[in-house]
Amino acid sequence: MKLKEVVDLKQEKAILSKTDKIKYIGLEHIQKETLDINGYGYSNEVISDKYTFKKGDILVGRLRPYFHKVILAPFDGVCSTEIWVFRPKNGYSSNQIFPILASERFITYITNTSTGTRMPRADWNASKRFRVDPNILKNPNGDFSLIGEKIETNKEIAKSLEEYSQLLFYKWFVDFNFPNKEGRPYKDSGGEMKEIAGKIVPIGWERAPIGNFVTINTETINPQEHPNKEFKYFSIPVYDETRTYGYDLGSTIKSNKYKVNDNNILVSKLNPWFNRVIYPMDTGEAICSTEFTVWNPVVSNHLEYLYVLANTTKFTRTCTKASIGTSNSHKRVRPEFMLKYMVPYKRDIVTKFNELIKPIIQKIHLVKMENQLLVETRNLLIKKLIR
Repeated sequence: MKLKEVVDLKQEKAILSKTDKIKYIGLEHIQKETLDINGYGYSNEVISDKYTFKKGDILVGRLRPYFHKVILAPFDGVCSTEIWVFRPKNGYSSNQIFPILASERFITYITNTSTGTRMPRADWNASKRFRVDPNILKNPNGDFSLIGEKIETNKEIAKSLEEYSQLLFYKWFVDFNFPNKEGRPYKDSGGEMKEIAGKIVPIGWERAPIGNFVTINTETINPQEHPNKEFKYFSIPVYDETRTYGYDLGSTIKSNKYKVNDNNILVSKLNPWFNRVIYPMDTGEAICSTEFTVWNPVVSNHLEYLYVLANTTKFTRTCTKASIGTSNSHKRVRPEFMLKYMVPYKRDIVTKFNELIKPIIQKIHLVKMENQLLVETRNLLIKKLIR
């Protein structure tokens, strides 16, 4: 069968006012090869024309199709006109069609038949003739929409928990409404305050640089010396795509990397405004790109506190302002500058906060790891189905 016999290419232009705020997916929101999105925008943020799509439609990036940007739409919305919107014809379902359009075979086909050299685009006149095995349509292997919905649910859970951890941090260390001895908000209950270097903090607190309770781990390893070993590897590209680590053989990793363990926090030096902060729970021995700074807490029970601190808007903005480089797209902040960042500090309060926040941060990590497994499972099902 030909592809045009089982799907319709929908190119319905969205008619929107400037005040409409509809969820928007651009090519920048679709991850390469993972069949997943890394977020979405809103229609009022984008001036160009847009296509409408419905939940369950299959979105395929037609610009530079070799990037393999394919997703099963998780909601109704609008998208870039550089994205094809496919809807199964009557008698077929998204679960039958999605693995076909997400397969390497289809991506290779539309790449080879694309038009243009510098900015190649997939050509529907050629793509609609793509051959589909009817046997695949008779026996779909897995409910891909349910997997996608679970991934989106986990993302929402992680997002909510991240927001909660930030609100709690703000309450304790900005508003200073941590629980007093009676369990009531300290400052709002009349807790005494004092001034240190122009900043107001509670009595008994100090203002201290992060470097008082963090060291930088610069221990490196040369993976090339272990060519057959499979490393858990935190790289910038893989983290941006999956929010966690990947696996690489030592023979494929070309330069020295930092060693990482479960008691570290990874904070990106490169383009700090992207806020790449990693909590490497249960990784065992791992390695990371030298574009990360590896924080090693020297005070017990501060690990989760440091993770939340490194994710605060103020810390991110401070590092962004201090980043340097000749290119606007590649700027770095010095690790030594991070350690000079000043925070209000009282050890027992930080320890109590850490105990409170630890299970929340671990839950965030677990749902992210579950999503990685779900993505791998979905991709494996597609590979088994489409050969």
